[in-house]
Amino acid sequence: NVIDGLIESEVTSRTYIVSDKHDIAVMSISGKYSDLLGGSGIITNYTSNALKKVSAEFYESDGSFGVEFISDMKLSGMDSRKQPQKSMSLYLRKEYGLQTVSYPFFDNYNLTKFDSLLLRNAGEDPRRIRLQDAVQTRVLKGQMDIDMQEYRPVAVYINDEYYGMLNLRERMNEDYVVNKYDIEKGETNFYKYATQQKGNTDEYKALVNYINSHNMANSEYYEYVKSQVDIQELINYWVVQSYFGNTDLGNIRYYKTSNGKFRWMIYDQDWSLWSSTTSFAYPIKGGSIPAATALDSSVNISRKLYQNSEYKDLYLTTFAKHLKETFNDTRMNKIVDELAKEVENEMPKHISKWGSASGITSMNVWKNNLENYKTMISKRYKYVKQNVKQQFGLSEEEYRKYFGDIE
Repeated sequence: NVIDGLIESEVTSRTYIVSDKHDIAVMSISGKYSDLLGGSGIITNYTSNALKKVSAEFYESDGSFGVEFISDMKLSGMDSRKQPQKSMSLYLRKEYGLQTVSYPFFDNYNLTKFDSLLLRNAGEDPRRIRLQDAVQTRVLKGQMDIDMQEYRPVAVYINDEYYGMLNLRERMNEDYVVNKYDIEKGETNFYKYATQQKGNTDEYKALVNYINSHNMANSEYYEYVKSQVDIQELINYWVVQSYFGNTDLGNIRYYKTSNGKFRWMIYDQDWSLWSSTTSFAYPIKGGSIPAATALDSSVNISRKLYQNSEYKDLYLTTFAKHLKETFNDTRMNKIVDELAKEVENEMPKHISKWGSASGITSMNVWKNNLENYKTMISKRYKYVKQNVKQQFGLSEEEYRKYFGDIE
């Protein structure tokens, strides 16, 4: 309550979890009931894009208090909004007291400043493991220079009621670039799909026009493109999308800072590693792109650059390196096991909350889904190794040069 004539104090929230024990971190969200739940609440209405003020508290897995902040919250995602459990984005606001929260939410990560956070329901989770996107980004960590979302599983409470397990992720937006690379706000052109989100599209349109109107086999023209594009990062991006066989390539985000080069972001990998035999070379070659509902020209950029011998050599060298190391199926399946073990004790509670609505009706079903996913990973690795020569149209000499030492 606020008494007239007195100064309003800072709002502080605490949640006391008595009956449940969690081995993972906890995020507790509190807000006006009618804003969040009930007939008009944003969580109840999946089409809502309304922002609602909430209080968020974060507790570590040992129960110790971490941090709290006031923020706006809205639903996140597109088709995944239709699922019973929703994804939610949290946006800090200066008018609520904090523009940025400083806290080490993610292990072994040097970034501790966040203007926004994402609580993700694992997307459409086609394999019903709740870890697919997390696994495929964790596989890349420390292996290559690429922008991607950190991950941490959290047990979520909304107005003191258990809401199940969600994946705490970074939001891939201008704030990510500002905080990670210590860039001033307003100094970044940020693009989502084929449209500009922050800044303007002039530089990108000029780049696309230049590439389309010049022969990229010419070293002079290619050198200009190198001055505009972080070539190694672009190659890393397409190596990942190619090997994972991402069938949802409409999800493309990229940016350019005022003094930097264009870079691309890895996110939303739910529909990757769906089929072990998806043609992993398709972002480079011609042909249709599956499910690319809002495809922008970054695909065509890479296709054009592949005509340049220097780019092609770097692409194939990078692909071979990560095929041998990063995507090794033994390594990837070990990461699956590690992430699964981290949430294993939380899964019965999550299944009890959502049941058949989540597509995971029992722990046996979940574990079987994990084994099927690991089998897929091993099949994918074997398929790529067997087909790499044909897919890239390599001669025997070229194949031995790039892939000859892969067992």
